[in-house]
Amino acid sequence: METAIAQPWSKIWNLHVPPKVKCFCWQLASAFLPTRDALAAKRVAYALDCHMCRVEAESAIHLFAYCVEARRIWNNLGLLQLSAYTDVDSLPKFVLACWGIWTSRHDNVWRECAFDSPLMVQRALSFLDSWRMANDTLTVPVVGEGTGRWMRPQAGSGVKELASQIGDVNFRFVKRSANCAAHTVAREAFSVSGCGEWFDTLPSFLVSVLDSDLMN
Repeated sequence: METAIAQPWSKIWNLHVPPKVKCFCWQLASAFLPTRDALAAKRVAYALDCHMCRVEAESAIHLFAYCVEARRIWNNLGLLQLSAYTDVDSLPKFVLACWGIWTSRHDNVWRECAFDSPLMVQRALSFLDSWRMANDTLTVPVVGEGTGRWMRPQAGSGVKELASQIGDVNFRFVKRSANCAAHTVAREAFSVSGCGEWFDTLPSFLVSVLDSDLMN
């Protein structure tokens, strides 16, 4: 743990992991995590026992290195040897597992969730895989300067042309003050889940708004 903390800050910020995990690493390396021993040093009255083993007092070095549950996690991930942490593929797994331990500690404190080591590891690594899938973009070739020229879209490719192919659809200018219905429907969409359709009967929240629009 001391060796990891002594490493350059650039290694933390260059990790291919989610930003909030990098911030967690920075807090850990800077000894800024509000572990129970740190809170006790600031005279915050709270139980000191580790949420994983329930035997030793909680501290950063205990949570991520000395706790029997933490060592079991590192063994299952093949990270029991400190030299494994320097591997390009293993370091992100180690970091996410540490982050998972810390979030499980939060769940235990605030939600009274019992510690589940396999579930914690599975969620942490799934989070890493999902984040990478969403952020690893394909390389798109860039058109060289001077080789391309903007051209007006062909007729029939605009929104109005496409919408004209749907029956009973047309575009007209309407003053903002006379189009409160659209604003009301959009605002209501944020407060409901799923889809909503109205055919013969208007929703109650829209009746008075439509009356007002017709008057304007």
